[in-house]
Amino acid sequence: MAAYLGVSTAWVWKQVRANTGFPFVKLGTRNYRFSPAKVRAWVEQQPSEKRP
Repeated sequence: MAAYLGVSTAWVWKQVRANTGFPFVKLGTRNYRFSPAKVRAWVEQQPSEKRP
């Protein structure tokens, strides 16, 4: 997902941990999945200064 958005993996995990609404599904204790379509929609909803 980080490569898809052009951001660092640390940024992605920061969004997940901060519960900012970043769309993901947690599968088990260490497995996360991201839907590119849902993430794209989430990015478009963010104010332009907060976009990755």
